Amino acid sequence: MRIAVLGAGACGTALARHAAARHAVVLWTRDPAHADAMRRDRENARYLPGVRLDGPIYAPADLDAAVRGADLLVLATSVAGLRPVAGALAAAAGAGGAAAAPVLWLCKGLEAGTALRPGEVIAQAWPAAASGALSGPSFAQEAAALWFQPFGCPCYSGCWEQHGMESSQQLLETVARHRHELQFTVARSGFEIGS
Repeated sequence: MRIAVLGAGACGTALARHAAARHAVVLWTRDPAHADAMRRDRENARYLPGVRLDGPIYAPADLDAAVRGADLLVLATSVAGLRPVAGALAAAAGAGGAAAAPVLWLCKGLEAGTALRPGEVIAQAWPAAASGALSGPSFAQEAAALWFQPFGCPCYSGCWEQHGMESSQQLLETVARHRHELQFTVARSGFEIGS
């Protein structure tokens, strides 16, 4: 499976590092100098210093190249960055606007100026996307360290209303290294705000 993680902050980097243990991963950043540094140093020193980017992780600054051929898109932006990235992806998807792959987002909170939750932002910016939330109680530094130990803490939970619980759990199992890291919920409102 090829996973495109769009947003190379701390959380996106931790998830990319974890997913690269089992999958080919693209970790996109909008800053070409940041992409060059991550490829050269195999580390995201800007947002997750000291954590190696091991495994098949490629770090481009070109959004089109990042999503080409992806089986799963993970929007690892802030809430402020969610609408522009989702809008760019919707425009690139063409007339029908449907994503070639399922879309998950990591951010929590409300969009400034609209007070919309991330799922509502996605619904406006890219209504044809099959999307859901992926998040959890762990900080990125802890998650990056714990995922590679034999027993980690529950790091990510999921909410996938459009495809039902079975599809949601399959997607979560794709990104989780150990089954006990999974927590599943369909309580989307609280989940997206930060519970």
